[in-house]
Amino acid sequence: MPAGSTPDQWDGPMEGIHKQISFMLLMTSILFAMIVGNFSQLSYFIMIFLFVMLTIQIIVWSSFKRKSKNALMPAMLNLLFSIVLFSLVSIYFISFGITFGDILFLLIGIITLYTTTTSWRRLGILRDPVYQAWYYGYKIDVNAMSFGNEVVASCYNCESILAIEIEKFTLDLKCPTCNLNLVSNETIFELSEEE
Repeated sequence: MPAGSTPDQWDGPMEGIHKQISFMLLMTSILFAMIVGNFSQLSYFIMIFLFVMLTIQIIVWSSFKRKSKNALMPAMLNLLFSIVLFSLVSIYFISFGITFGDILFLLIGIITLYTTTTSWRRLGILRDPVYQAWYYGYKIDVNAMSFGNEVVASCYNCESILAIEIEKFTLDLKCPTCNLNLVSNETIFELSEEE
């Protein structure tokens, strides 16, 4: 349980991951609308397409947020669509920014590149069998899951669900998905203060 929270405020690691992914689906929908709206030149065809796509994305987000049984696959497709769109937009803006020395275009390209990598990580979580089992309502006690000498853990940075051998666990262990530390710097600091 996170420090500073009470038991009735904390819904567990899976619920926290679900809320983050749900929020990301909403933000990618808004970013999608802003990007397409920028290129539309207010054409009626583009505006109708934008309205239909945004409506579909909002319906997927709302269904996914409520953990509707039929929303997991559309949420994955929504993230996959976002990955393709944002990677193309990122390439366009970064190349345009480098070619013409425009810092604003370069900044937009970096932001959409970050959104692409974040969407890719979240897609990996949605495809994870443990997350899917939790999403569909199967009883999963993540804290009690253990496979011999392994324990199930979630990466602090990318929320990937991992099986870690207990003997090999150290505070500087790197996540194989994002290559960042599995344990936050605050936790390491708190542990060093306790010693």
